[in-house]
Amino acid sequence: MRHQKHRYRLQRPTAARKALLRSLSAALINNGRIVTTLTKAKALRMVVEPLITLGKKADLNARRRALQILPDKKTVHKLFSEVAPGFKDRNGGYTRIMKLNQRIGDAAPMAIIELVTYAEILKERREKQAKELESEPGNKKGFGQRIKDKLKTMKKTESEELAVEAVSEVQQEHSVSTDQAENKE
Repeated sequence: MRHQKHRYRLQRPTAARKALLRSLSAALINNGRIVTTLTKAKALRMVVEPLITLGKKADLNARRRALQILPDKKTVHKLFSEVAPGFKDRNGGYTRIMKLNQRIGDAAPMAIIELVTYAEILKERREKQAKELESEPGNKKGFGQRIKDKLKTMKKTESEELAVEAVSEVQQEHSVSTDQAENKE
């Protein structure tokens, strides 16, 4: 008898279910956050958390075991070099699931699954984006610095949408100042 042997089957045959979970886990490791159905998020948690634990071991056998599950070497490299070291002091609970509203088409309950350190990952991406914008030709000096200053004033707990709004505000200010400078010439 199969008492207490619960697994999420996701109404798919075994091969399709494994492929789905492989691609979702790779997307979560690469992006830090994904939006999916609540059931898939709960099933994904059971795959990703052991992978992060493998990443914390950081030996050859752990890499090979991770390669059996994850689809490509770049994702495994990111798991072992960026994601897992961020959890070195944590003994579990590497992911967070936040429920969303139902999907409009079929009323499926949706959820966001993200790595607990996603806020830090997002901050690094914003800083990288600010450096890229500053280094582009035609941008005034200090444009990237204004973005950094705006992002520093934001709290860590604020959502990604607010950060995107802050960056777009600075970009709009920059475009207005550039347009005014061109009109004066």
